[in-house]
Amino acid sequence: MFKKMGCQWTKRLVLATAFTLLAACGSSSKYEEFIPSRIVSAGDQLSYLGNSALTPAYSDRFTVNNLASDTAVNNWVLQLAASYGLSTNLSAADPAVVGTADPVANKVANLEARLATVTPRSGDMLVVNGGMADIIALAEAVATGTKTSAQALSEIATAGSDLQAILLRQLSQYKNILVVNAYDLKNSPYASGRDLSAAPTMTRAAFQQLLQDMTRAFNTALIRNAGTFASGTGIRLFDAETLFLNANLYNIGISTAGLSTGTCSSFATPAVTDDNSTRVACTTTAAAALNSSYDTYLFADTKFPTPAAHRFLGTQAYTFLRSVKGW
Repeated sequence: MFKKMGCQWTKRLVLATAFTLLAACGSSSKYEEFIPSRIVSAGDQLSYLGNSALTPAYSDRFTVNNLASDTAVNNWVLQLAASYGLSTNLSAADPAVVGTADPVANKVANLEARLATVTPRSGDMLVVNGGMADIIALAEAVATGTKTSAQALSEIATAGSDLQAILLRQLSQYKNILVVNAYDLKNSPYASGRDLSAAPTMTRAAFQQLLQDMTRAFNTALIRNAGTFASGTGIRLFDAETLFLNANLYNIGISTAGLSTGTCSSFATPAVTDDNSTRVACTTTAAAALNSSYDTYLFADTKFPTPAAHRFLGTQAYTFLRSVKGW
């Protein structure tokens, strides 16, 4: 989004293997580089940092969760913070990472209310992901026969535009904003396994294509007419869609087979799978019992990334922000 952001999409095929993931097609040098002293995170299930009241604390993330004895980073926001040298102790009196994402109220329409709970301060970097909760909710509506594919595509494009407008408004509060777009669920376990009997005219192939089309519609609307920003400030887009589509091209252990395989089916709720209030979280012990090589997978459950994929996303976002295309 955001410094001549439209150029990103015309370069997508080139970037598929090159992965210089650009939020902007502008400056070739950096002056007075911005390094955050605190990260304020908002978004959906991808950015949800967990409930501190649980035992172990924060063990309900939408990934493979740590036991009390586990120390590995399993969320991309925390990986990004650690890469900057920020403390990832969420229980500190004045934490360096402030998470606002909610497991249920996590669509684009909920973002500003969540952000209103935080008082911005100098040195903050606002980190936002969006689109996944909206895409899943609309896919569920189509799968249950309550919306048509055309309605879903129209509404997800509106959500993308709405997120852009929210980010532009947040510039009055945060000078440096990172936004991560939606990733593609077309080949996910969710796409291949969702029961479509309530929508008898919807074929499996059409449902999978709808998920991809919604991702494209959301991400395109997110950057359209976004404007430009000066070096050192403004909004930067990190392209998770292209990153995850090509995750196996990196030497991070995610296999080709693991791009469409999940390990912890217990994340999904029995009836309405975008309502996360009754889900069962998955631990490292449970995941290992199901598949000892689960960290070679992209998906932890049917929709959301494994710890390895989270770390991959956080590390790549950091590398991008420290490049000439960041701040």
